[in-house]
Amino acid sequence: MILGEIGDIHRFSHPAKLLAYAGLDPVVNQSGKFTAKRTRMSKRGSKVLRYALAHTAHKLVRVLFKLLTDNIAFAFALA
Repeated sequence: MILGEIGDIHRFSHPAKLLAYAGLDPVVNQSGKFTAKRTRMSKRGSKVLRYALAHTAHKLVRVLFKLLTDNIAFAFALA
């Protein structure tokens, strides 16, 4: 599901761009000299990808980016 939603990883030059595509980048609220102390996710990207990544999104995206850009095979075994 995640790979299908990402498509070609080379569309993204940096993990932060993939995070933005997933809608997991922070929104900064500011006006004039005021800058909010709290931020939230933008939620402006792919709803399906955001759902699939869930709470482990930031770490998982960094790992996926490294594996895909370096073309590293990943094996997963269930115990």
